[in-house]
Amino acid sequence: MPTGRAGVKYEMAISMMLDLFFSETAATYDDLYQDGVIDDSFSWEFENERAFHFALLSADSDNPDEFITKIHQVIDQIPEKLPKLTAAFELQKRELYGNYIEMMDSQEAISGQFNGFLGEPVTIYDEVDILNRLSLEDVLRITETFLKSSTIQSEIIRAKA
Repeated sequence: MPTGRAGVKYEMAISMMLDLFFSETAATYDDLYQDGVIDDSFSWEFENERAFHFALLSADSDNPDEFITKIHQVIDQIPEKLPKLTAAFELQKRELYGNYIEMMDSQEAISGQFNGFLGEPVTIYDEVDILNRLSLEDVLRITETFLKSSTIQSEIIRAKA
């Protein structure tokens, strides 16, 4: 797993990829929502810790098998579809710049963004620089590495009636 600035770049790239396919503004999200596969309970997160990292996609569903199947289909198509999302990628970068600018107005947010556990200390200012240099090609390359080394685990939790 990458550490320091490379680790931040890795985390940023995977999070951007997940956003490009699974945020509420993504076309994929809209398709899944319109088809009734997901509802507003759908969410994703990416955890990047010292010894492990994982993406988690979850939702409430009346048909969990269909949800799992459709999510797997989307994941399988990511390497093919990601290079075509140039405009969405650039828009997402601008949104992240705005988030960083907003954070820079808060000492608490600045100190909360300090990331030293992945090796070399990385600050919010380093993150802005990493974001500035991040390309869609970087996101594709990192995504392909992530997906090739990933194991997909599906879990259905059923509520008792």
